[in-house]
Amino acid sequence: MFHSPRPTFEFLRFTLNEDGRLAALTLTNAVQLLDVETGIELVRLPLAGAQAVVFLPAQAGLAATSDRGLFAWSFRPGAVTGEIQIGPRRAIRSGENWTQIRLGPSGRRLAAWQEDCAHIYALPEFREVFQTGNHRGGVPLGPSFSRDERLLAIARWNNSAIAIWDLAASNLLHRIKVTTSRDVTHGRAEFTPDGEWLFVTTLEDMRLYEPGS
Repeated sequence: MFHSPRPTFEFLRFTLNEDGRLAALTLTNAVQLLDVETGIELVRLPLAGAQAVVFLPAQAGLAATSDRGLFAWSFRPGAVTGEIQIGPRRAIRSGENWTQIRLGPSGRRLAAWQEDCAHIYALPEFREVFQTGNHRGGVPLGPSFSRDERLLAIARWNNSAIAIWDLAASNLLHRIKVTTSRDVTHGRAEFTPDGEWLFVTTLEDMRLYEPGS
């Protein structure tokens, strides 16, 4: 069992690598890499104001957001079988208020949230290919890629709109207004694994939308 090392109550911000042997956690001022089976800390990578972290595909490394930017570390095999050497921290983009980060299902795209928009990067070169328009509100809920990484759904706390962006066409495809019988509300949006539906949970119910309709 992993316990949050943050001084105040927050959800534990962690991710697993592809084979489930490693876990990466964001601490207040670092990214921590753990052996899942033993719970032993393998390394602690300094990162002031760390927010969220993901493993990159094919054991290529880590990417993480902080309140100072978007950063990455490369992995390469060590001299001993099973050993991983971690390269120096690389600044992908600097700036304040970077929060959520999400890897696409095929590992070809990465979305990182800053202020009121998402930055989309092509991997492995971290080439920025798109930036969404402003989507104001509270804490970002997501974002979520469709299976083919063509669509990106964005939702935020205290914003009743869910935006679906067509990344291939670089435009806003849909804006779903989340309403209930009593009022408007906000919801968390995630594409289903087959990419055919957008699954939305609200404070009152769960619902499905066809993103292409």
